[in-house]
Amino acid sequence: MSWDAAITAVEAKSERYFDIADSMNAGYLGTAFNEIGVPRHRCSILGRMLKKQEMSAHLEVPEYEHPKTGQEYLEEGQSLANWAYQARKLKVLPMSRRIRIWNSECAGHMDIPASARIEEKTKEAFFDVRDGALHVFGPVTEGYHDRLIVALNAHPEIKVVALGSEGGNVREALLAGVEIRKRGLETTLRNPCYSACPLVFLGGVERQIWSPYPDLGFHKISAQNGIAVPLGSKVYQVVFDYIRAMGADPELTLAFMQSAEPKGMHMPQLQYLCRANVATWIQRACSAEEYR
Repeated sequence: MSWDAAITAVEAKSERYFDIADSMNAGYLGTAFNEIGVPRHRCSILGRMLKKQEMSAHLEVPEYEHPKTGQEYLEEGQSLANWAYQARKLKVLPMSRRIRIWNSECAGHMDIPASARIEEKTKEAFFDVRDGALHVFGPVTEGYHDRLIVALNAHPEIKVVALGSEGGNVREALLAGVEIRKRGLETTLRNPCYSACPLVFLGGVERQIWSPYPDLGFHKISAQNGIAVPLGSKVYQVVFDYIRAMGADPELTLAFMQSAEPKGMHMPQLQYLCRANVATWIQRACSAEEYR
């Protein structure tokens, strides 16, 4: 079956489930269920597209294999609709982008082994405009800041920078964050944002995280040899000053960074991201205003 045919079939099943729920006077789901199954669906679809299905097949289990109540029909119907939406988005992406999403969100997560990673030919971040935002997806490497400037200059209408990255160069991240703040732009997450990426995220005048809550992960700064840089190092003073200038709590944010070694990752609970003003608003979770 082609992807178009599969999407059409899943959408038809979703509508059928919604009709059944309506006949049972089930009411409405509510926004808390809007993104039901999205991360799981994304990885199960990519597993098929990238011939890694044996490692992602466990994600294809439905919310309710045999719905019984109106609520269950609603939830499964929404889950199916989300599957179709994700499939439509993923099928038009180039293979390089699919691989990067797989490596970032799927391999090593949701019981998919880290060994499922696929070697990437393109090592630089992607910059493209979608849904009114500049999407920047990929490692923070040398030249990241310069390429960000080129992309923003080419699209002066952009107000939001949507991020996703496994991290990388701290200096480039700081320069990118300063550039974002200088232009008065907002930041948000579209994919997990690790290591140096949260420093870019801090550049936003407003920093929003929407459900289904991509990870924002921190760890100690490391030298090129992978060894953690001592906390008393000059680079931490530079980072401290930058965090404070961006309006976040530098002590709490540095505590996040110190909570994991360079090969690990610390993902603070959502309310702590608000408390530190790393995020100014998190959908259905918290706002930094609550802690002021």
